[in-house]
Amino acid sequence: MKTFIFFFGPPASGKGTQIELLMKKASFKIISIGKLLREERKKRSEIANLIKLHLDKGELVPDEIVELIIDKELKKIGANEKIIFDGFPRNQNQLTLLDNRLKKISSKDDKIYAIYVRIDSQEIKRRLGGRRSCECGSTYHIEFNAPKKTGVCDSCEKKLFTRADDNSRVISERIKIFQTEFGPIMSYWKKKNILIEINGEQDIKVVSADIENELRDLKIIK
Repeated sequence: MKTFIFFFGPPASGKGTQIELLMKKASFKIISIGKLLREERKKRSEIANLIKLHLDKGELVPDEIVELIIDKELKKIGANEKIIFDGFPRNQNQLTLLDNRLKKISSKDDKIYAIYVRIDSQEIKRRLGGRRSCECGSTYHIEFNAPKKTGVCDSCEKKLFTRADDNSRVISERIKIFQTEFGPIMSYWKKKNILIEINGEQDIKVVSADIENELRDLKIIK
């Protein structure tokens, strides 16, 4: 039996942190579209250049590129794995792609749920203003998750930086895109009665406990 959990949330909702905390409670395989796209962007290719162009503007990467990456990851899923999708699907086209793929790789006994970490626009802007990133993929926040040494990554000790998509203009555009694109996805999960909504504006530990309690009730974790 496979388990599929789709994690959603607007920019800076903290879903990435919550996924990391959840990993300490159970063995999940994470498929993070954002991470996969950033890894692909480092390569010297035409696709990498297209990804960089869109990400730096705060835009969504074209669906045909996302489809190639998702299909490659789905082929790696084993018969009894627990999978967390981080940030996928993000629009109607990707939702259709997901629906078609799940019909092919899932069975009636598999568990499928979506977790939506909810925060409002003002909180998004406050959180993104203090976010810092590292080339190794680690992320921090000067208020909520500060590195041990200011401006330096705990993992690899490289200098932290502010991402190009974290400036105020791009932040506003990202919020607009999320609100526009997420409507059909929210309706999809609600219609299937598999949507779990979590208040993401609480303390990190409280949010984590809420998520764990929901998954424990569903017998996904112990």
